[in-house]
Amino acid sequence: MRGWLLAVLAAGLSAQDIPKAWDPHAVAGRLTMERPSPKFISADDYYKIPERVIYKTYPVYRPDKEPQNYIPFLSSQNPEIVFNPDAIKSEFDWLQAGEAVFNSAADATSLTPDDLRNPEVWKRFHLQVDEEGALPGWRYVIRKRAKIELAPTLCGSCHEGVANGVTYAGVPGKWRASALYATDLRRRLNSIRDREAAERRELDRQFGLFSVPWQSPEPAAWMAQLAIGELWSAYDAVRVGTAVRPGASLLFPPIIPDLIGVQERTLLGATGWFRHESLADLIRFAVLESGFDEGAPPPAERLSDAQAYALALFLYSLKAPKNPNRLDKFAKKGQAIFEREGCASCHPGPRYTTGKAIPPDGDDPRLTVRTRRGTGLFRIPSLRNIWYREPLEHNGMLTTIEDWFDPVRFRDDYSPRPVKGHAFGMKLSYEERQALAAYLRTL
Repeated sequence: MRGWLLAVLAAGLSAQDIPKAWDPHAVAGRLTMERPSPKFISADDYYKIPERVIYKTYPVYRPDKEPQNYIPFLSSQNPEIVFNPDAIKSEFDWLQAGEAVFNSAADATSLTPDDLRNPEVWKRFHLQVDEEGALPGWRYVIRKRAKIELAPTLCGSCHEGVANGVTYAGVPGKWRASALYATDLRRRLNSIRDREAAERRELDRQFGLFSVPWQSPEPAAWMAQLAIGELWSAYDAVRVGTAVRPGASLLFPPIIPDLIGVQERTLLGATGWFRHESLADLIRFAVLESGFDEGAPPPAERLSDAQAYALALFLYSLKAPKNPNRLDKFAKKGQAIFEREGCASCHPGPRYTTGKAIPPDGDDPRLTVRTRRGTGLFRIPSLRNIWYREPLEHNGMLTTIEDWFDPVRFRDDYSPRPVKGHAFGMKLSYEERQALAAYLRTL
């Protein structure tokens, strides 16, 4: 797939060659679940929304790693637009443009540069930096002269993380984005004069994000009775490594996926709810994930066709970090166990997945049976690059690979709740489980 794309790029592109970023009929045709006809925003309405302006962004540092006079330097910068489709002439230009979209600033957070000097803020939101002190998924942006905004990025806020001490695009992020989202909402509502009415509108909006109206009982019915403080508590309780998405659930959100190697996947989403057979499919999936899912009020900005195209090309180009785990003698014991136990029936090399979706088989099924994105199945994840992808399981309930093979997770008193799916490997000895985990980390 990637070879064909690069051949097209090398031949040069016109506007007619770039797929339309939004076609609701094409999107509906990519869904794998059986359900009533989805109601996505129309193409006409999508293209009436103003295009996203991609401004230059700057790294955010932990205070003790911040360059001297960094904030005064940012205060002196002028706004700079860094996405200009007319200036894109080569493959390298397209990939740089896609990276700019990936790292573009989303809505500014209520946090400020001064807040980042408070250690409690770092602890509360589980903020972690790379070896240079830079914070993945966050940027400063200058949209107006002398006004510094602190913002999570459009894609990196979930899909930028640290491996080997270095920040990589595509690696799952591990900060508490949902807790910050709740904090920002709470502060915004507190500034509104008719706060009670604003809170009710917000609760109605939240219900719409997760409602499954064709199911009875309605899975999101509990949200209709919430007090606003209970909504904040639900967001605060979301686990590190998972992300609340429209169409999923606030109670059992899916794990943040690794985007490296996405070009090889024929199904996207934890439940395999979206078919992926072309670059155009990834483009439309990215638009959905940028806020255009049904039930969600449309964002104030949209990706242009060129921006979405560049972003998809950039995602296809991502390379995994170098794996520091070696296939030593102990890991080779784990390899023999992997082969003996028949793990390759679902996780064959070199991709270490069949790419198919299968029934829950003891896993917590709620994500795939009680949400709009439910297919009744879970996509078999690849085991490749699992060494940097912890936590694990489709809802992030297991912290490490060793937890995955620990029979204690089946106990009814396992905290925060039992994890009873995927019973393979439970009868192995302790040493065998350790060896198998060592092997998986080499993949």
